[in-house]
Amino acid sequence: MSTMAAASSRNHIWLARFGKDQFSRKISVVVQLSFLGFLCQRTHLHGQYLRPD
Repeated sequence: MSTMAAASSRNHIWLARFGKDQFSRKISVVVQLSFLGFLCQRTHLHGQYLRPD
């Protein structure tokens, strides 16, 4: 999560300085996929504790 937050904040600075380009779009996609991966992992781990043995 920390890496995603750092990339997201730096992407915001990049957009403010240089505008939108292919690099900033790639960073945005990576941040979104990272967040999606975090949610999937969290849901999977949470489901393991709820499953009866």
